[in-house]
Amino acid sequence: MNVNTKYLYSGVPITPHIVRQLIKELFAGNLVQRQVIIDQVLDTHIKRRGLPPKGGGGCSGAVKKALQTMQEAGEAENPSLGYWKILPTDTEVAAETTENADLQETEVKDSPPDDSIAEVVLGTGTGSVYLFYLPTYRTRAEEHKESSWACKIGRTEHKNVLNRILAQAATALPEKPVVGLVLRTKYSLALEKALQNVLTLRSLAIEDAPGNEWFLTSPAEVIALAKVFDPHSYDSPRSK
Repeated sequence: MNVNTKYLYSGVPITPHIVRQLIKELFAGNLVQRQVIIDQVLDTHIKRRGLPPKGGGGCSGAVKKALQTMQEAGEAENPSLGYWKILPTDTEVAAETTENADLQETEVKDSPPDDSIAEVVLGTGTGSVYLFYLPTYRTRAEEHKESSWACKIGRTEHKNVLNRILAQAATALPEKPVVGLVLRTKYSLALEKALQNVLTLRSLAIEDAPGNEWFLTSPAEVIALAKVFDPHSYDSPRSK
């Protein structure tokens, strides 16, 4: 990459604000690993005669803060552990993407429930809290005789959009995720927050996955928690 003599941040130590601008420039519209972002953002800043962070070292902390800010602003998504999708900066492209997503959601509202892809389904209700993970994570845990691994816990208000959620997540992953659990409920937001808060209090939230959605847990542990919250709804699997 050629040195940019008009670089606005020439001679300036890298900060989360600078990182945010460079991420948009370098990765807009792309899915990228967090480590690649760290490496390329710092490399670009230095090549343009910017300075390293104050105190030296890398820019991992600045990247983390920048990504969190971008996620809150709707500029980036964290679909998988260690992967980030940087949304397009072109407002027309972003609007078209949103319109297509809304159209797809409208279409699937009239489709039959798709939770048959889940290993376990509990409870009733149009909404749900779901848990999915990569097979590699579970295999690695079992090889080390561990009972928990990285799992994503999310929710949806519609009973027939799980396939679409999974398809979107799969584009960010090296292998197809497994839906280990679906908890049907009328109170998906409350149940999702209750599960996430308890796992966070148990220090099981994964630090490298902003968004409070990835946890070191398992379907069995989440089922046990759900039974504490609502034993009558989650005492046995529902027939599929």
